[in-house]
Amino acid sequence: MSKLAIKRAFAIRNEKLTPCSRLVLVAICDEIEHDCALTCSISQNKIGRKVGVTHNTVARRVADLCELGYLTVTRQRDARGYQKTNIYRVNLPVGAEPSCDGGRS
Repeated sequence: MSKLAIKRAFAIRNEKLTPCSRLVLVAICDEIEHDCALTCSISQNKIGRKVGVTHNTVARRVADLCELGYLTVTRQRDARGYQKTNIYRVNLPVGAEPSCDGGRS
């Protein structure tokens, strides 16, 4: 879990960000293991279970988050062309990126 990413998701002030979209973003942030990468792989079904909404609602909210610039989705396919779990990258507002240089500047 990335406490930094979750904190930033709650701190976003944007009237176009709906409460459901924010919850989807927080659910994705909850899956991030390292603050430096700000990426995770999670199924939309699992996001839906965490938030309490359907897969279709998650898909719409993910699209909204991408349009607003808070999320980037990398779709994956296996060798046979079947869809694998997406990789999500949380895009923090400018200046909110974590320092990953071990405190060295």
